[in-house]
Amino acid sequence: MANGKYRVPDDRSFEIFRHNLKSLMDSRGLNMKELGIALDMNTTSISRYFTERNPDLISIWRIADYFDVTIDWLLGRTTSRFDALPVKQQRIANLYSVSSEYDREVINALLKKYDV
Repeated sequence: MANGKYRVPDDRSFEIFRHNLKSLMDSRGLNMKELGIALDMNTTSISRYFTERNPDLISIWRIADYFDVTIDWLLGRTTSRFDALPVKQQRIANLYSVSSEYDREVINALLKKYDV
């Protein structure tokens, strides 16, 4: 639509996608081969997402599902990768993402204790 409500992704959108995908991989300590195995995708395809090729919709969907983020965040349409969560959970997730390693250990211990 011409009113700007619906915009077609441009090359900048895929630069954001590349940045967000790299961030997600780093957060889990994954390389391209490991991500390819986890997603049952060819490592070459994933590699090309960082250089020359834009992913298709199915690949974007699979990546978003695997990392439990929204497609909108992955493509840079929203700024928080936790937008799909209820507000209180978004706040917790955002705080966890910037917490220290010690704080994360405490949080993980609490989650384990309460089997969450």
